[in-house]
Amino acid sequence: MLPSNIRFHSRYYAALLALLVLGACSGGGGGMDGTTNPTPTPQGQATVGVLLTDAPGTPFSEINATITGITLMGRGAPQTVFSGSNTIDLLKLDSSSDLFALSTTVAPGSFQKIRLTLSDLELVRRDAAGNVVERIHPHLPGNGKLDLNLQQSMAAAPGDTLLLELDFDMQKSIQIVGTGSGRVNFRPVIFVRLLQKSLNGRLARVAGVIGAIDATAQTFDLCDLVRNVPEMTTRSSSDDHMGDHCVEVALDAKTTVFGANGDALTFADLKQGDPATAIGRISKQDDAGDNDSDDQDENDGGMGGSDSNGDHDGGDLRLDAVVLEVGPPGSFARLKGTIKTAPDATTKRFDLGVDAGQGFAPDTLISTLVQDGTRIFGKDGTELAIDAIQVDRAARVDGVLQLSSTDPDTLKSSLIVVDTQAPNEETVVRGDVLTLDAATQSFTMTTATGDRCVHVADTTAIFLITISDSEFSSDRGTFADLVAGNHVDVFGSNNADGCVDAAVVIAEKTAT
Repeated sequence: MLPSNIRFHSRYYAALLALLVLGACSGGGGGMDGTTNPTPTPQGQATVGVLLTDAPGTPFSEINATITGITLMGRGAPQTVFSGSNTIDLLKLDSSSDLFALSTTVAPGSFQKIRLTLSDLELVRRDAAGNVVERIHPHLPGNGKLDLNLQQSMAAAPGDTLLLELDFDMQKSIQIVGTGSGRVNFRPVIFVRLLQKSLNGRLARVAGVIGAIDATAQTFDLCDLVRNVPEMTTRSSSDDHMGDHCVEVALDAKTTVFGANGDALTFADLKQGDPATAIGRISKQDDAGDNDSDDQDENDGGMGGSDSNGDHDGGDLRLDAVVLEVGPPGSFARLKGTIKTAPDATTKRFDLGVDAGQGFAPDTLISTLVQDGTRIFGKDGTELAIDAIQVDRAARVDGVLQLSSTDPDTLKSSLIVVDTQAPNEETVVRGDVLTLDAATQSFTMTTATGDRCVHVADTTAIFLITISDSEFSSDRGTFADLVAGNHVDVFGSNNADGCVDAAVVIAEKTAT
């Protein structure tokens, strides 16, 4: 994936150029030697991929999380999926799930928790001109070790391929106490999903270097995988950047391919060694090599590693591309903003008002061209027509920025993700549980403005949090786990009877 403005990281670019000179996919994964051989899982071990995504909606311009480890923990020895140091702007993960880590050397076992280790969290505020006006580093609970407990064990058998998605909800994770900038509390709210087949509609991004190409099957290996550059601000020298691995990318008749100048390419234009970002549907293939994307089993928070019949799913990762962006770092911008004009019926151009903090002057409008091959999606992964580009809707646009001294600057778009949902005024109430009624699955709670009643549905996400300087753990619970005296944060909507219909309840427990 490529930077969200015209700047790029020289260290990453140099590393990528070195890969092109070598002309070979590092490690034993194959792919650059002309054979079609996505990275095999070593015999007797399992493959685990971790994707990151985030819900939008915070008062900050950047939320930079420095991730130093992702570990699976269970009855046996901990299994490391990622170790290094990457700083990721979580706010740039609002329109897709981005492949962050991939390990093919996970020892089989049963896992009950994921430990996500952070060394720092930086909250950045910018003014309308994009200047930094404040940097906040809130205290990290648990010394930065965030234990996300699973509702049920996750089983990994030899040869299995498992996909985990960590969905950060930073709007609910960050609490500003007091007036003005106030004091900032960080209490992570992270949804953990085991994706046994594929992402549930949402687009995924995988970046790397093109390896073996199969013109007959219209597939290629994307090797020397790199964590997506627009979300990354630093990377340590100890980070292996997933360089030993390849993912199969498949194109179909609707897939569009764009070159570094923003113009359309064909499959025949692809060359081994070209850097590229594939955007589409990521999934596993079954043992017969079939794509499982039509047979989804999303398990939100509680994760099991086997099908309902007890058989384990195995196979390699595959991305069915909707858009392929080919070019070196800096070729494609990825800009977030608000649609200011509808597309012109003749020119297919619309004005995008660029959000602050992306390297543009305040109130910048960029003339954005919807090309014949531009794909348009909603944030849920639903493909849309051009009439979805409506005034005042938020959008994130991939494209090549074409600057001109005589004509308007143009963003030649390759992908447009439009937020089609109307803004939701979420009700937030905080206080302590007073009484609970199991028959109606409701409770009353204290708040700063008086007692409130709260209705809990079967679909309400309940997080049971244990938090201290030395410990942070998050369990997914049910209504039965709530007790009088719990301090709770409730997120939802007001209903006609004056109660709150809860979408999320966060109940704090005292560490022992």
